[in-house]
Amino acid sequence: MAPMTKVGGGKSSSKGGGVKNDATQCLALCSLANISGLELIQAMHVEVQHILVSKGSTEQVKKKAALCLLRLTRTSPNLISGRIFAPHVVQLLQDKHLGVLTSVMSLLNGLASQQTEEYGVLIPNIVHILSVL
Repeated sequence: MAPMTKVGGGKSSSKGGGVKNDATQCLALCSLANISGLELIQAMHVEVQHILVSKGSTEQVKKKAALCLLRLTRTSPNLISGRIFAPHVVQLLQDKHLGVLTSVMSLLNGLASQQTEEYGVLIPNIVHILSVL
């Protein structure tokens, strides 16, 4: 039996050489989002957050991580503390890739609908982003 690797198992090179690893990470994130139980969600949500905010993650992996995290928070709403995660969302909203930005906005919409007051501080950033688009 082959050994299991964690979702963020290896570091992919910045934009080029990690295509196979990116595909593996994306597949693992999709699987986690679609077939995970509560125990697995609680065990892996921190790893998914780390992949999302990591500088070494490619745009494709960040998109999948944001959407995976959205699915995980819909299943278990109290996974993410807004006070802790909001600064990371601000950083992610600075991304120039439209797919990442759209995925992060979907994640933010889901998180803000659960914890409105904790994400209210991001409204000026969101208005600025929408005015630039």
